[in-house]
Amino acid sequence: AEGSGAPSPRSPRPAELGRRCCASMLYADKRALETNLQVSLLKIREKELQFYTQNCIAIGTQAALLSGFAYNGIIQVDIPTDQSDWLKTLYLCVTTAAMGFELIAVLNSTLCSMLGPGLALRGPDGSMHRAVDGLMLEYRLTFLFFTAGLVRPIPARRSAGRTFYGRLVAVHAPLP
Repeated sequence: AEGSGAPSPRSPRPAELGRRCCASMLYADKRALETNLQVSLLKIREKELQFYTQNCIAIGTQAALLSGFAYNGIIQVDIPTDQSDWLKTLYLCVTTAAMGFELIAVLNSTLCSMLGPGLALRGPDGSMHRAVDGLMLEYRLTFLFFTAGLVRPIPARRSAGRTFYGRLVAVHAPLP
């Protein structure tokens, strides 16, 4: 049977070799496509990371400025002693709350802009997704604190206008 030219049972036939070769090429192509998809997804997540980081930096800068304004509203304003105590207390409490909310926004935005990219770069596998998802949530929370500190001075201006100048000014004080 050796000299008959018939293929031995152990050696693969040419058609079988072609199928194995095609199957391994298909598997390699599948792996290459999966790798390219992962790289494209990471590029998108990197852009999201940069977006949230830059927005946190911008919110932190504006919150620091507004916090300074609130601080000056507490320290440098002379409150008349002849006004009612509840108006003076309202003014100080609202202004202090505005400053507190803005300081929380500054701290939160600073931590997000420092620690988010650090986790994405130095963390274990999958940390880019964890960092972007966490930054998205913290950005929303930071924005809420920033907005609360931004809106809070409106009642403070109204109570300050009432305290310092009377009812007519208190109605128009919050208007720009």
